[in-house]
Amino acid sequence: MRTDVMKKKSLAILTASLCVFSLKASADSVHFLTNPCRLMDTRNIGGVGMGSKLDSSSFPFTVSVTDVHKDPDNPTINVQGGQGGCDVPSDSSGIFGQFTVLSPDSGGYARLWPHGESEPLSSTINAFNSLPETTGISIRLGFDGQLHLTSTISAAHYVIDITAYTTLILTAQEAQEVEP
Repeated sequence: MRTDVMKKKSLAILTASLCVFSLKASADSVHFLTNPCRLMDTRNIGGVGMGSKLDSSSFPFTVSVTDVHKDPDNPTINVQGGQGGCDVPSDSSGIFGQFTVLSPDSGGYARLWPHGESEPLSSTINAFNSLPETTGISIRLGFDGQLHLTSTISAAHYVIDITAYTTLILTAQEAQEVEP
């Protein structure tokens, strides 16, 4: 009986903490839902269905997120195998969506993290032999609107779909400090 009471109290504290965090985050940023967009699909690098799996020699792989437009001749989209049309603005600070590992040749993990920062110790997704895996992502972008991807999986295809992005709200004072 005592254990149930302790679990309920812990859950209440965790819920309250998450609500406070959520309120603080919403005061500093705005989230924009977008039409689902395929930012990256390594199966399509070099043309639809033409891509080779990324292997250990491919990492770290840099993923451009912001200012990747609908132009099908955009070299960034061709390198990443995405569909274009993501239109995540250059002042975006993060993205929400799904990260998928397809046809892994071995078990292992993959990590996504902001470009220009140290690689995290935790994985974004874990994969098991030949099984596809998908996880939801909420990730901050690097200062240049890019992400890094690395993996311990011997070879696999990777897909990133975006469903929303976030933009920081600057006060007038902060905006003046950013201006050159």
